[in-house]
Amino acid sequence: MSEREEYGAERGSQLRLAAWGLAGVLLIMAGVSKILTGMPDWGVLDFVLIGLLLAGPLFGYELAVRRSHKSQYRAGAAVALLATMLLVWINLAVGIIGSEDNLANGMYVAVLAIAASGAYVARFGADGLGRAMMATAGAQALVTVIAIGLEFNAPYREPMELIFINTFFISLWLGSGWLFFQAARDGSVADA
Repeated sequence: MSEREEYGAERGSQLRLAAWGLAGVLLIMAGVSKILTGMPDWGVLDFVLIGLLLAGPLFGYELAVRRSHKSQYRAGAAVALLATMLLVWINLAVGIIGSEDNLANGMYVAVLAIAASGAYVARFGADGLGRAMMATAGAQALVTVIAIGLEFNAPYREPMELIFINTFFISLWLGSGWLFFQAARDGSVADA
């Protein structure tokens, strides 16, 4: 390993450690705030869920780092994991289609199922993950069309709001897919 690669590996592990530390600090700050002010209005289950939402993507990224040394692969994984975390968090907190109680938000479970099953079928190879992220972007777009077409968003969200929110996620899925395709193009399948 060259000196430059060693520096990059050391820097990467420091950044990952900082991310884990930041997640812990966020949970501790929320806990201290709950004790001192009673806010946020969370119960134990809420803290567990937030802990899982923060730790899940970090753990997934640790697996990606072990899977490939390619920066494109790691970046693709980071973007996909960020999109997953935000999609779950927003849906649980306020909902995307209408309020968080709107059952139409359950369609986003299918979006995440496509991402997860596509990754599994691809055996987490870069090219297959790129295809899975493209399919996930398509599923997200389909959910948007269905929600607007059947007016599931009324009266809570205007169609343009729904288009804007979903376009953000579609962009993340497409960006992740592009990064995975770059990782596949720049090296062997076994390495990516």
